[in-house]
Amino acid sequence: MLDQMADQVLTMADDFADGGFQVSEFLEMHGSRLHFLCLMISQFEMLRETRISEQKARAKASERQKASERRPKRREEPLVNPGADEPPPAPAEERGTDK
Repeated sequence: MLDQMADQVLTMADDFADGGFQVSEFLEMHGSRLHFLCLMISQFEMLRETRISEQKARAKASERQKASERRPKRREEPLVNPGADEPPPAPAEERGTDK
């Protein structure tokens, strides 16, 4: 079907270039098919772009996952405050003034 239409267009190329009645007649006969084919081509292009972007996203996610696997995990150690036994300084001592 597609080959036949392509052959028709190629054989009528000179007439189409000049325009006129044959172009209108061809579009009346095959316009809906051409429109449908154009819609299908645009859908295939969008699908291809979507798949490419999904592949890129998967590649980035796997790179992040590999990077996080390479990085050693931090140990969870309790925070030690060496001055916890000492009382907090008085407000006057912090400013360096005696009252």
